[in-house]
Amino acid sequence: MLVQYRGNSENVTIPEGVTSIGDKAFNYCVSLTNVTIPASVAYIGDFVFRGCSSLINITVDTRNNEYSSMEGILFNKDRTILIKYPEGKQERIYNIPSSVATVKYWAFWNCGSLASITVDIQNTAYSSVEGVLFNKDKTVLICYPAGRQESTYTIPAGVISINGGAFVHCLSLASITIPSSVTSIGDYAFNNDVYIVTNNLRTVTISRKTAIDNNAFPAQAEITYSD
Repeated sequence: MLVQYRGNSENVTIPEGVTSIGDKAFNYCVSLTNVTIPASVAYIGDFVFRGCSSLINITVDTRNNEYSSMEGILFNKDRTILIKYPEGKQERIYNIPSSVATVKYWAFWNCGSLASITVDIQNTAYSSVEGVLFNKDKTVLICYPAGRQESTYTIPAGVISINGGAFVHCLSLASITIPSSVTSIGDYAFNNDVYIVTNNLRTVTISRKTAIDNNAFPAQAEITYSD
């Protein structure tokens, strides 16, 4: 098992024979640009490539029975689960394939160049509203891309919940308005990753009835209640 990598190499090939990659194994390896995963890997943990700000390409051996990659992005074998979009990719727009039924909630964390997430028209699990990712019926806000440049954003009416980490690393966002339809907000929804100290969110308008998980907002945010 690969538990932790602390090298400074830009290109890393995980040795054949390694069967699992532990949680946070490459956590904040900021020099890493390319990683190759061998056929032997049968398990990849959570947040494995979090904070790898230079990472542009994840390649999986085509003989691997559990995982695959396309355009440098990590998926499970049949591409029904999108696991990680590399944080260093420079593309401004990404289109989620029709096969994807699950997007891991950390999949797009800290992707500072990504400004718009669109969804293949045949995808039955997700939808996009002006480049922001929602579930199909637009009741769950899944990801507001970190590369967007708006200083203010209003959550659409009808949204019921906001995923944990949905706005992680959205450094341009200074003001957010959350409608009363939102009943729950997940962990770190509007707060930055613990290793990223810059956060410009200052004004939050929200209903008193909304349940808010731990660390959903940065400490300096001023909360204004709409009711």
